[in-house]
Formats: sequence, structure tokens, C-alpha cells
Amino acid sequence: MKHSIACKIAVSLLMVILGLQVFTACEDDPKPGPGVPSPRSTDFPSLVQIYTKMKDLPTSQNVLDYRVIRIADYWEGEELNILPEIPFYAYSDSISHKELFNYLTTVNNDTCFHEGVEYYEVGNVLFHNMLLQISYIEDITDLQITAVTDYDAEHPAGSNLEDICYISYGSVDKYVHSGYSFDQAMANGLYPLYHEYAQENLKDFRAAVYLEEAEKHCWKMGMKEIMYHELASEVNPEHPLKMLAGFPPTLSFTHKPNQKCQIEVTRTAQIPGGKFPARVSKRVYTIQ
Repeated sequence: MKHSIACKIAVSLLMVILGLQVFTACEDDPKPGPGVPSPRSTDFPSLVQIYTKMKDLPTSQNVLDYRVIRIADYWEGEELNILPEIPFYAYSDSISHKELFNYLTTVNNDTCFHEGVEYYEVGNVLFHNMLLQISYIEDITDLQITAVTDYDAEHPAGSNLEDICYISYGSVDKYVHSGYSFDQAMANGLYPLYHEYAQENLKDFRAAVYLEEAEKHCWKMGMKEIMYHELASEVNPEHPLKMLAGFPPTLSFTHKPNQKCQIEVTRTAQIPGGKFPARVSKRVYTIQ
């Protein structure tokens, strides 16, 4: 009996020693060499490190092309940063930036990126995933697009236009839920007419920016895997546009209006989870 107990104690001590050796080995792993993805310098649990409040719909006094109507500004609004030096956020005087950031990482299920690295691989080329690490705070939960004046014979003034309008956007939602791995099958890319506009209007500043960024990042850098387009009519509270990142939401109609016309866009945005009220923004645009 004493011999048996002694054996058990010896085995237990051996397991503890081996466990300590394994732990030490993990902690002391050497840095990867050149060309190899390097571990994150700080062990953040989430892919998204900055959330930005979605501004109201952009204003425009110009006549817009029917293929390019942006309905959210680039990431220039009030920010929630993963860093701890963050004040209270305007949605509620009872929740701080840090608390809201933690809430968003949880409700978006973006909690396991600590096992990831700061670079992702496309083919044999490595790219920094900083392009994926900023997202809007809110989801777009509803879109209403109405003809203020006649669009065409089938869509007179007062008609809904969601059936002839696509929205292009970037989202990391599926990327996060796939375990932070790219899959070309997860996305269908930006709406083709948007790209057509850019090709035809190289002198247009927006087009030039688009070509420089989209051609460089959206396709050549693997970002196409987080680019999507769908009919505006498909956006609703049961199918919101979540974790918008990488490319600002932009509308494109399927065909040109019969004449210069006005449309009204109503966008509803809400923090996921139903904890905060929705915000509605409305704007009239002239397009041709």
C-alpha cells in the first residue's frame, strides 16, 4: 500500500514537472523568422480594435451618378477604441466606452482573435489585417428608398425603389464567425455597376480613390472576401448588415432613371443586441 501511494505521488510530481516545462516552452517560443506571420504584440481578444459611430446620411448638393450613392461616411465619427483611456459614450450616461466596446465584442462574437496574428496570408503574400480592424458601432437594420419624382414608367413618384437598387458594403461578420479565416465563397464582391462607374470616371476624385483603394486592397490584397452586394429590399431587422468594415455602404441602381430625378433614402441603424434604441437618418438626393 505504501509503495502504491509512493508511486502515485511520484507520478503526480512528474506530471507537474512536465506541465511546468511545457508551460515554460510555450512562453519562451522564439519569434518567427522573416516572412512568417508574427504574433500580436498585445494579446487583444478581438479582431476589431476601433468601433466608429455611424454619422447621419451624408449631404450632397451635387447631382449624383445613379451607380454611386454613399449612405455612410468613411470612418470619421466618434470612436470607441480598445485602449483604456476612453470617456463615456453618448448613447447612455450609464455605460462607458470601455464597457460598450466589451459589449460589442461579445454581442458580435468577436472574442477569440487572441489566437490570431497581425497578418493574414493570400496566396504566398502576407498583408496586415489593420484594414479589417475598424468597424461601425451600429448595424444597418433597414433601408427605405423612395422616388420623390418619377424614376421611370414603372416607378413613378412615391414608388419604393428597393427592388431596383443594390447596396455594396464591406463586412467582417462572416470572417469573424468563420474562425478568422478567409474563404472566397463567403462573399460576392461589390456590385458590378459600381466598378463600371469607377472605370469610366478616372478624373473623378471618388473614382480615383476607389480604383486606388479597391483595386489595391479589395481584390489584390484579398479583401474581396469581405465585400458584398445585395438588393436594398433584403436589408431588414431580421437580416441586418453587421460589422460593417473595409468599405462604406454605397447604393447603385440597376439602370439609369429616365430623367434627372430625386430619391429619398431612409437609413435605420442600431447597436446589435437590442439594448440601445435605433437611429433613423433621412436624406433627399438628386441622381441621373
